[in-house]
Amino acid sequence: MSRPWQDFGSRRSSQQYVPDHQPEIYAGPEEYMDVGSRGFLVNILMGKEEFGIDDAVELLRQATIKLYGGIKPRNKKFDVALGYVKIDFMDPESVKILPMPEGEEMEENTEPTKETTKTGNAGQEKHNGSSKTAQEAAKVTKNEKQDTKGKKTEEVRGKSDDTKTGKTAETAGSDKDKKKAESGDSQSEKSDINQDKKGESKIEYQWMKCSYKFKAYRTEIRNIMFIKSNVPDIAKVADSAMEIVISRKVLNGDAVRQLLPVHGVCQNDYHHLEVMSRRVLAPIFDENQGTKGFSVFLMDKLSDPGADILIETVRNSIWSINPSAWQSSPLTEPDIVVRLEIIGKKLILSCLTHFMRFRHYSPKLLLESGVGEAEDDDGTWVPSEVRKMQEMIRAEREKRRELERQREEEQRKEREKRREEAEARRRERIKEDKEREERRREKDREREKQRLEKKEEKKDDSKASEKKDDSKA
Repeated sequence: MSRPWQDFGSRRSSQQYVPDHQPEIYAGPEEYMDVGSRGFLVNILMGKEEFGIDDAVELLRQATIKLYGGIKPRNKKFDVALGYVKIDFMDPESVKILPMPEGEEMEENTEPTKETTKTGNAGQEKHNGSSKTAQEAAKVTKNEKQDTKGKKTEEVRGKSDDTKTGKTAETAGSDKDKKKAESGDSQSEKSDINQDKKGESKIEYQWMKCSYKFKAYRTEIRNIMFIKSNVPDIAKVADSAMEIVISRKVLNGDAVRQLLPVHGVCQNDYHHLEVMSRRVLAPIFDENQGTKGFSVFLMDKLSDPGADILIETVRNSIWSINPSAWQSSPLTEPDIVVRLEIIGKKLILSCLTHFMRFRHYSPKLLLESGVGEAEDDDGTWVPSEVRKMQEMIRAEREKRRELERQREEEQRKEREKRREEAEARRRERIKEDKEREERRREKDREREKQRLEKKEEKKDDSKASEKKDDSKA
């Protein structure tokens, strides 16, 4: 059955009927999820929205610090509201430390703290000394009472036989030895416990701040929240969070039921879904990365008339990006599991890389059942008619690819032929230009030669005229 749309924006009055499974007060965020955002979809227990969001954000911050590194605080004051989280999933020394964008902070003076610790230790020693003296006095009084009781018993038992007195003395000695042994064992156990406590107190986890942001939004379903983030790779962060849960084997709270990476949010429309799927799935199903197996399924609302069209739209978008991608069952752990979910008037698309290993990305189920294992894909989950149709589609796709390959080869040959013809024309043009340039230079040389000859003739004429003038004079 599909989940109905419910609006829990306003607080209900006490006069209205409120079911037991739905609390009266809503304590989650007030802003709704926007279209075109990326982040994480968190399924939370009803009535624990605030706690579930805090637990999910803390886990995501730890996962991002594990992947991309974090910012180490300069002082010893850790403010959880500023995004500092305790690193306890791995060796703190191996965590990558990012530079502090706000600059270096001044470290606090530790001298007064040392003095206070010294005075506190002295007071503790005095208190321990007084307690020890009181214990010793109590032990002395107990021993005196036991001695008086022993004397009375000896006087009474002196009248009895010597054998009985010997037996009682032996039993009393054995009882004292047992008491001493028990007291020694208890003291050794206490000392071991104190040593363990001291060793635990020495362990100090490193506090770090995440460089990426997380903001929670509400959806049309009350117990499903959306955490918007600017993390580069959403799927890697979700996988890292699940790995932290596996290694830690403990959850901070029981409010988070499911933590899914969301790669795209759009309106519940076929055209918007096609545009979003082509934009989001293009880098995931890149043809240069090779063939990938995938599975597409719709969460809830399978009985709606447009459910098959939604799945077919995403499937065709994947095949348009990478025609060699093949479809398989989500139980066989394909490379990518595309999960669609309709919440209100919005459609959410998630790409899951370890759907079976992380138990549908459910932290509680992952801790209870352990890491999941994929089943063998024997093809029985696909009906025979669908299998035949897929084979026909695959054969048509191969023919289309072969025709496209032949067309590209013909176009390549035509381009090479045109390139050769253009190169030949270019060479002829260059040759003609060279010949024309040589003819022009030859003409210039002839003109220069004629000009020089005319100049020489003019000089000779001028000299001859000057001689005539001189002779006449």
